[in-house]
Amino acid sequence: MTLSEAELDLLLRSARALNLISALSLFGTALVAAVTAPFAERFGDSAIRQPVQFTTMLRATLLVNLVAAVLWLPLQTLRVAAADDPRALAELIGQVLVSTTFGQTLLLRSLALIVAIVLAGHMDSRRRLIAAVLAAGLGLGLQARLGHAAAADAALGAATALHVVAAGAWIGGLVPLALILVRTSGPDAVLIARRFSLVGIAAVTVILGSAAPLAWTWIGNLGGWFGTDYGLWAIAKLVGLLLLLLLAALNRVALTPRLAAPAAHTAMLVSIGLEAIMGFAVIIAAVHLATLPPGAHETPQWPFPVRPDLRRIDEPFIRLEIERAAIIGLVSLGALISLLIRRLRLAGPVVAGLLIAFWLPWPNLRLLLQPAYPTSYQVSETGYSSGSIVQGLAILRRHCTSACFRPNDDPSDLTPYGVWRRPDGDLFWWLGTTFDRIGHSPFPHGTIATLASRERWQLIDYLRARAAGTMAKRTGHWPSAVLPPDLQLRCDGRATELRALRGQVVVLTIGRSELSEAGAVPAGIPLRHVHLDRDSEAAAGRSRSDCTTDDPDAWTAYAIVAGIEPEQLDGAIFVIDANGWLRAWRSGDAASETRPDLFAQQVKLAIEQPFAADDIGSHRH
Repeated sequence: MTLSEAELDLLLRSARALNLISALSLFGTALVAAVTAPFAERFGDSAIRQPVQFTTMLRATLLVNLVAAVLWLPLQTLRVAAADDPRALAELIGQVLVSTTFGQTLLLRSLALIVAIVLAGHMDSRRRLIAAVLAAGLGLGLQARLGHAAAADAALGAATALHVVAAGAWIGGLVPLALILVRTSGPDAVLIARRFSLVGIAAVTVILGSAAPLAWTWIGNLGGWFGTDYGLWAIAKLVGLLLLLLLAALNRVALTPRLAAPAAHTAMLVSIGLEAIMGFAVIIAAVHLATLPPGAHETPQWPFPVRPDLRRIDEPFIRLEIERAAIIGLVSLGALISLLIRRLRLAGPVVAGLLIAFWLPWPNLRLLLQPAYPTSYQVSETGYSSGSIVQGLAILRRHCTSACFRPNDDPSDLTPYGVWRRPDGDLFWWLGTTFDRIGHSPFPHGTIATLASRERWQLIDYLRARAAGTMAKRTGHWPSAVLPPDLQLRCDGRATELRALRGQVVVLTIGRSELSEAGAVPAGIPLRHVHLDRDSEAAAGRSRSDCTTDDPDAWTAYAIVAGIEPEQLDGAIFVIDANGWLRAWRSGDAASETRPDLFAQQVKLAIEQPFAADDIGSHRH
């Protein structure tokens, strides 16, 4: 029987979910057994000894985990390679099991959980229980090698492992905790609940602490949160986590101190049941996230007509609005907290509502917002490379009208439109939906809308380089933030890129120019010398250069950003500040210089006052 794509996806997610949930439950059960073991020894009461159900739960969860693994392995094999007959599928399964990170990790998890069950035995030795917890935690932590983190660095893998193990300690321990509380009452129940509460607090701390780097890596900015499927599911998971925290706080603050009372005991069991159901729903959302491409790797589609604007956050009147919003937020939080305190449940929300409605000044949120478009959080896929700029020039020439490149009123020069001050995504949207229809366009109206996405980004790269050239031609330098076209370099025998040199002042010499000619660069300044030549032999012959390049498109691209013809570029020198912005350049024709001191002044400024690294939100990858 052949499975459809949708059926295979559903079965894969189900097997993955069962495998993870059973591993969480096994670890949580072993942990609760180890945490509550001292009470059995202390009180000697059979009611709080490890219930028989614990042994049954451990074995049942192991069985479910192994069955899920046996299902997951062939399904994952079918996902990566088609097999026409059972024999071919069996061979592929064997290869995946022994030759891939996924197969090896799945096998190691199964072995670790089996070892945990063997160590736990009849659950009559606390030392063996602790060893079982460690083995089960190891098996659970291997989840980091079964998802996106398997392709990330070790630090992110460790954060993922901690995140999952902490979830197992909290969510996986809820059902066994309920089993113990069903069999206990009075002071014993209070002590056990408080003991588990400490475990829960530690687990929540680890979950929240590890979630921050994971969210930053896999989701990125607000566009990744609200503009991708991954981000929306992450929001759903976050909402579920917040509800879990509220239930846990209710248990800790309101129910645990009164657990000796029968009514509170029943309420605690109901609350733990709800917490467990919600917790496993959050785990299912996490499993679904593991099957989606990360939001940071997707093209976000922003769904709102506005977005936050914190560019003027240092201005006093903006800070005042933020302070007002923060005060209202704190009062609202206080109202929520008061719901957990019996004496304040009625008065707290009422007082907070009156304060917000009649006394506290409301912030003018419009000052913190700016118009947004579906592409506002998109960034260029081209990296503003020399090759992309040259491709953009070719696109311009292919579609341009006869008005292009004329001496006056040249529609191919978009300098008046501030193309360097518009973020990537806003410029992409404006170019295709506004400028293309009603602007002073170099193309017949409607042409840009027919370009593929990558072609439009290449055109944007050229238009930005052209605007930079106009700026340099008028002033002899770049008074605002402009990026240098990226280059493929050879530095000390290894391949790299120009943007990898950020953090150092870079002097780019071209053709016949020498670093010694850039005498305006003060001695003792740490800098990297990059030399560009037209052919590899000439570039390689510059042994005194830190880096060399013969990038075939670089000559044209740097002529464009300097506002000159390519044949005039020979002998030119460019200076890039430590934050990666173009700052000064000098022509190779010394006789044409009207202000020989200007270059020296701009170099000094570039060294002493580099433009801020985030002056614009464009092309930073």
